[in-house]
Amino acid sequence: IGLDARIYANGRKHMHFQVVNWVNANVPEETWVAATQTGTLGYYHDHTINLDGKVDPKAFEYRRQNRIHEYVLQRNVQYIVDWSGIAEWAKRPEFARNYELLFNDRARNLAVLQRRAPEPSRDRKGADATKAPDTRW
Repeated sequence: IGLDARIYANGRKHMHFQVVNWVNANVPEETWVAATQTGTLGYYHDHTINLDGKVDPKAFEYRRQNRIHEYVLQRNVQYIVDWSGIAEWAKRPEFARNYELLFNDRARNLAVLQRRAPEPSRDRKGADATKAPDTRW
């Protein structure tokens, strides 16, 4: 009974709720987010990808091969929201091309990375290749 009382007394003071609170306040429910610590976040946000491999066998394989960054880049993850240590990912060149560090709040132990908008690809003449070609003569 004492242990249960402690759990109920602490309630939302759990060490993962800063992540849940940020996602709930800033991310639409249908937007995919990822985190290495997803138990609490995944409970409150259905579009959460687990990166520690506990519930995602494919992520586990990438993690075992030290390639979890590649796994994230292959997925439709718009935000990575986790403890402050996740901010280190933004220092990896291949990751920094695709994600920017929005903030790293060490006091709250919360960091957020956001996927960068894709840059329009340009053809040799500098035209924006993502727009429909001009077919007028």
